[in-house]
Amino acid sequence: MMRKNEIDERGLTASQRLFVAEYVKDWNATRAILRLRPHIGEKSARTEGWRMLTQAAVRAEVNRIEKERAANLRTQAEDIERALAELAYVDLLDIFDDRGDLKPLSEIPPHARRAIAAIDVESREGRDGQTYTVKKVRLWDKKGALELLGRYRKMFTDRVETEHRGAVSIQIDTSGK
Repeated sequence: MMRKNEIDERGLTASQRLFVAEYVKDWNATRAILRLRPHIGEKSARTEGWRMLTQAAVRAEVNRIEKERAANLRTQAEDIERALAELAYVDLLDIFDDRGDLKPLSEIPPHARRAIAAIDVESREGRDGQTYTVKKVRLWDKKGALELLGRYRKMFTDRVETEHRGAVSIQIDTSGK
């Protein structure tokens, strides 16, 4: 347990560390101070929040956290892009053998297994009286994966052009971005 004025390994006091923890919840210094000290007024909280953000150790810690979060977001975006590409570009030869039979799951590569939405297994009786096992493989939506991948890579944007009186042209982006 740190004492009030004791400095930690990052050069922060206990109160600075608490402020940073609150600040990075919503990136609002005034609200961070109000959560830590609800008895003070908003004007005082604004001043105190600004004062905390101008301290070098606090600013350095906030910058470190921002960089860490940005790196995590990049990693998550890369993971999503990779997963969409796996769904969009799965090769059926990874799932079925040359005769069209489903390969054992242990022989299907992980990227191809992730493209499988379901495997339905049914037993049917044939005309000859024998019982046959029918396996139906459903893959995740390839078209949907390609569309999401294309949107992520900003490969297409829907635009509507309208004209007003005179020669003014306005473009409205309807892609939702």
